[in-house]
Amino acid sequence: MAQCITENGPTDSAEFMRILLESQQKQNEQHTVALEKFAALGSQARQENVSDFRRLHPAVFIGEKNRLGAEQWLVNAKNL
Repeated sequence: MAQCITENGPTDSAEFMRILLESQQKQNEQHTVALEKFAALGSQARQENVSDFRRLHPAVFIGEKNRLGAEQWLVNAKNL
């Protein structure tokens, strides 16, 4: 059976693969936790942005077919 060299000295291939797999699983778990936290924070930030925007009482967009009307609404919303 082949041997690999690790920090703790030589080990067989099966043991090396087991260590490598454990390391990969731990890394995947850490990434999953980080992504869940990021998603939760992102959702909260988006809700706060919408709430902040609504507090400014922007004009209601009525879905104008006229491009200039829609563009003017966007300009007015940016200038709040």
